[in-house]
Amino acid sequence: MPKDGSAMHPGASHCAAGVSARLDLSTENAKDVLINDLAIGNVLTETDEMLEMGRTFLGQIAKVLNKDSRLLIHDTLMDDLHPEQYDTRADFVMMSLFGGMERSQQQMRTLLQSVGLTVTGSYKPGPEQWTITEAMLP
Repeated sequence: MPKDGSAMHPGASHCAAGVSARLDLSTENAKDVLINDLAIGNVLTETDEMLEMGRTFLGQIAKVLNKDSRLLIHDTLMDDLHPEQYDTRADFVMMSLFGGMERSQQQMRTLLQSVGLTVTGSYKPGPEQWTITEAMLP
């Protein structure tokens, strides 16, 4: 349970920790690895605790990208102005089950900018579909 007492899915921290363990991009290892393109999906859950873990996770990835690398993130994102009914329902589910929320497109941009990445594209094939966000080093 997070320090603020809010509820969180019991496996969320374990899941994020497992991903970080499999993707060991700590500072001492980062100089030995360069990634051209990387795709991740559904790992950036928006709760207070998970936001910092997500920022750390993305920061580790940013360290090993080269100037031509692309990071593709496959995740549910709320439209900034007119969210679809499906997205609104998903947001309520996140709030009621995990004490979190679905991230908006602007929140995703802000998160990526906080680790030195720039959004270069955002693709959503249709309503009730996940969004693919493309990010690169500036």
